[in-house]
Amino acid sequence: MKEFIDLYAVLGVSPEAKQHEIEKAYKLRLFEIRPDLNLDDTTRRQFELLQIARNTLSDPMRNTAYYCAYHQYSIDRFSNWCAEAIKRINSQEIF
Repeated sequence: MKEFIDLYAVLGVSPEAKQHEIEKAYKLRLFEIRPDLNLDDTTRRQFELLQIARNTLSDPMRNTAYYCAYHQYSIDRFSNWCAEAIKRINSQEIF
């Protein structure tokens, strides 16, 4: 299974961010990493993620699809956490 990448976190916006907030965050992050000055692999990867995040979250149809996937992932993660907590409680290994 592929790793889920939180595109909202990549840009530093909330899932309810408006179009202008997404663009502003993209430009700010772009200025922070400066891909024109830093040519290392980390910067290249960050720039690729920024591009993916912007392209996905800027398009209304893609944003809606991603929003649904994001919430499903959050629910699954929370369900897994709850299941582990219940196991610990049942085995007396409370937090």
